[in-house]
Amino acid sequence: MFTGLHAPQIEARVAEKKPDGSLGRTSSITKETLIGREGCDLNYPQDTLLSTRHAALSVRANKLWLRDLASQNGSFYRQREDSPVVAGDVFLLGRELFRFTTETVGDAPPQGVSQGTMVWSSPPRLQPQVAAKLEHIKLNGEVLGEFKLEKPETTLGRTTGDLTFKEDPYMSSTHARIVNAAGQFFLQDLHSRNGVYRRVRDEVELRDADEFFMGEQLFRVEVKTS
Repeated sequence: MFTGLHAPQIEARVAEKKPDGSLGRTSSITKETLIGREGCDLNYPQDTLLSTRHAALSVRANKLWLRDLASQNGSFYRQREDSPVVAGDVFLLGRELFRFTTETVGDAPPQGVSQGTMVWSSPPRLQPQVAAKLEHIKLNGEVLGEFKLEKPETTLGRTTGDLTFKEDPYMSSTHARIVNAAGQFFLQDLHSRNGVYRRVRDEVELRDADEFFMGEQLFRVEVKTS
């Protein structure tokens, strides 16, 4: 007898990833799972970079979600593909933390008469110009330096690129690139060894083999469909 179509279900697990790349404790995500320093499902009391209740994992609509609980130092996920960046986005390359900011410049000319020269009463619409920059910041948001993004492409790395950070051993020689495509900006990982990590603004969907970290804890996700 036909009983209807079987709706696929997911099984989600998260494993601690050790510094040598091996996996440690693995936890199934069957309910909202809190991660933090104390009073959570996954507790790390010695990690002073974690907030008491730092982040939550949950399965919703057959997807695994990571939500930051307004933590002090943020939660970060590893970027898999070229992704847009917008004002306020924060990302990590090696041990260097950056914030992307923009401002609009080049407003439309005023209407009326100026110094005897007739000005259009209805000037044509001008495409606003977007000026972008990177702020090199500390974990607490303090700005260490600012870099204008005036070229179509800006490359960051340890030894090669427009912006170099020679003292960071965790950054690849050529690590990442920011591309300006007609006023829209994209962040590219240039096959770096340690990846590009984006700070979670609210929540983000996690897929199989994704990685994320908070404080000093690194995790790897396993998502299977049954």
